[in-house]
Amino acid sequence: MMQRKFKIGLSILAILLFCYIDLSSLMISSSIVADTCLLLRRARLVELDFLLKYLTPEIISKVESPAKFVIHSASSGTGQGTIKESLLEKYGDRFQKFLLYTTRARRGIEFKPSDPRYAVVKEYIDTVSEGLPPPSVDELLERYNLQGLSEREKEDLRNILEPNWTKILAGAPRTDIPSLSERFEITPQGTIKAYTEFNGVHYWFVSEEELFKLRDEKGVIVEPVREHFQGLDLTQIEEAFKAGNGKIFILEGDRVWFDHVIRRFPNVTSIFIAPISDAEFKERMIAQLGEEQRDTVMALDLPKLLQGGIERYIRETQSVLIKFPDNLTPQENVAFLNIRNAIISAVGYKITHPEIDVESWLISAGLVKDSDLQIVRQKIGLALDFEGVVEIINRVYKAISSDPMVLSAMRVIISEMAGRIENRLRSQNQNPEDPRIAGNTYARAGQSPREYAGSVDYGSILINRWGQLDVSVEEFTRIILKKLWEDIQK
Repeated sequence: MMQRKFKIGLSILAILLFCYIDLSSLMISSSIVADTCLLLRRARLVELDFLLKYLTPEIISKVESPAKFVIHSASSGTGQGTIKESLLEKYGDRFQKFLLYTTRARRGIEFKPSDPRYAVVKEYIDTVSEGLPPPSVDELLERYNLQGLSEREKEDLRNILEPNWTKILAGAPRTDIPSLSERFEITPQGTIKAYTEFNGVHYWFVSEEELFKLRDEKGVIVEPVREHFQGLDLTQIEEAFKAGNGKIFILEGDRVWFDHVIRRFPNVTSIFIAPISDAEFKERMIAQLGEEQRDTVMALDLPKLLQGGIERYIRETQSVLIKFPDNLTPQENVAFLNIRNAIISAVGYKITHPEIDVESWLISAGLVKDSDLQIVRQKIGLALDFEGVVEIINRVYKAISSDPMVLSAMRVIISEMAGRIENRLRSQNQNPEDPRIAGNTYARAGQSPREYAGSVDYGSILINRWGQLDVSVEEFTRIILKKLWEDIQK
């Protein structure tokens, strides 16, 4: 009876959601739009409450379903990590991180003896080592007269010495607080390395030798990621379907991991987090192109228009800079990535700043290094130099700009993503106008046309708007639980 009532409730909610239309495209008052959006959100919250009530950890523990495994992705800067971490913190009894292997070193902050914070960290370590209660950061700052530190430096100290373990461990496979020896290392050079990442919390940290042994003996998939390798164990995904711990497993992964997972397990829950909806995207294009282009723009298939993104045009000029040679070492992989990203960055910047001189901008951004060019030349047998990279960039931009619709669409998505990344940089007291920072920003934003186009391959798309984290977390949770519920009912 309870299950029948639940189904009826979901059916009513489904009708409400089905009847929803994109009111922003209609000529009606903003108050009606706001009221209707509020009604829609309330309907979704009611559905989420239903799902949370009935999909308890006890029920989840008894379910064997591919929908118990979630892979989600997004363009860089869309907020996918923040949404996932907030979900794990809010609904920790129902979700657990699914971790990749990585061969890179754990991240942290290194304090040299010349750093005024060094003495603070050293006293903290000595005090805790003796089994005594650690002094507060405020006490230490006052004792060492370090009130003049920047807010960022103080925040770093607080994160190191007074970590929020509840938040850090939310959804992690391990639940124990890392020991002092895991948190701090005094190097042979006398510096203190304070770690902000931990094994079994952020990744499974392994050596390169260990990862390739796992590949050979257990079939773990290994992929190069800049200067290191990452690994995915598909058998662990199967085990996640069957796990009886009452948790749904979530993997935050880029496109390469999505492709591996979906190829083997097409029925897992997959979610793409997009920055804007197709309707808003098209309105921004119309604002650029003129109202006379409305009918043409509204008829566009945006994913098809953006298919391949900037990389598609690079491929037509120099295919090997997109599909790298096989069996690259990490160092070689980084060189190819750097040259490819330099091209993407410069093209993306020129799409949004047509007046720039590519050669001057590349030099100021420091994106093309002779050492990278030398490695690429050796691997592909092509006399590629700085001038050759500039020529590729200009040819790619010329090809994109020859189609006003493609150029406009790329300008919309690249501008949106660059704006988000720049906003985050400002919050971290960094200057987005610095050419070297801008180079990295547009390398990331320039990949968004391809990523946005690939969103159609995912089972669901979530629009994460500016300043709407709570709404996005609720919707993210609703999508996951609804997919699991539907899978159970089949």
